[in-house]
Amino acid sequence: MFGVSKKTKAKLHGVWPFAIEDHVIDACWSGQSDQVAVAAVSGPITLLDGATGKLRHSLSGHAVGTTAIAFHPDRQLLASGGQDGRIRLWNTDSGAEHAQLTAGSDWVETLAWSRDGSTLAVAAGKRVRFVNVHGELLSETPDHSSTIADIRWQPHTELLAVASYGGVSLWRPGDPEPVQQIDFKGSLLRLAWRPDGQILVAGTQEASVRYFDVKGGGDPLQMSGFATKVRELSWHHSSRWLAIGGGPMICVWDCSGNGPKNRRPLLLEVNDGTERITTVQFQHNGPLLAAGNEAGMMTVWQADQFDKPVGWFDAPSAISVLAWSPNDQILLAGCANGIVATFTLD
Repeated sequence: MFGVSKKTKAKLHGVWPFAIEDHVIDACWSGQSDQVAVAAVSGPITLLDGATGKLRHSLSGHAVGTTAIAFHPDRQLLASGGQDGRIRLWNTDSGAEHAQLTAGSDWVETLAWSRDGSTLAVAAGKRVRFVNVHGELLSETPDHSSTIADIRWQPHTELLAVASYGGVSLWRPGDPEPVQQIDFKGSLLRLAWRPDGQILVAGTQEASVRYFDVKGGGDPLQMSGFATKVRELSWHHSSRWLAIGGGPMICVWDCSGNGPKNRRPLLLEVNDGTERITTVQFQHNGPLLAAGNEAGMMTVWQADQFDKPVGWFDAPSAISVLAWSPNDQILLAGCANGIVATFTLD
């Protein structure tokens, strides 16, 4: 299980642990912070009580493997996608399947509920499908130029950003054409909206991050020099700080004012700074940043005090998922060996 590192007086406290039988590929909290869903890479999905970690339901998930899960923001409803090319909706009170439909491709890459919960966006192959809470297909985009890598709803709007080779497109469900197209010659892997919705950042296959001003236009700012391709991105709720993985160090950029141009990032180490960062997550509305790496070390900092972590814990295997509860009271960590544990902070 997780244990306190001897080299710090950690302020993190374990709440509960749980073990599934395989690598934790995804995990998420219900909108009320009362339930946790954990997906195993082999397919099964486990529903746990958020406060106690007690098992509520075991779901079959996807036979070939589950790839992504997402709680509805208000309802007791969980969406899942998998390597079987199916989208499944689950009633999390009863554990029963609510609806099922095809994703239109052999593999679901990712899925996300809109802010008001009316629409589930599902990326599979070269298309995005929009589905309602009853599991009914509302609309779908035409084929993109390549397999879709990531999707993110823009804050304060009902527009969806879609990343594929060649750039980012913004879509309104039901429209036959994108509202906006942002061209980029390269492979985008991960998207993250600044909380005010004006800036969109994208991690790339070419070990860089692109910083797009979707309203002001102009050439995107490039942050380069990362050790590996970049999949780890997280914004502070104030829109000031942007945390990026892409190697053994975390780069925290000050994006206030005119943005990060001509500024140097703060470099944060997890443990000794030799193992690749696997995930970074700011709280939804609080000051804390959590990060995990391949060695199984999880570290937490407070914004504006990045020089000294507030605590860290050692895990038995790589940290694959970190997720703050919506009320920011509990931090969940999922590991490559199936261990799931939650923590609070003094």
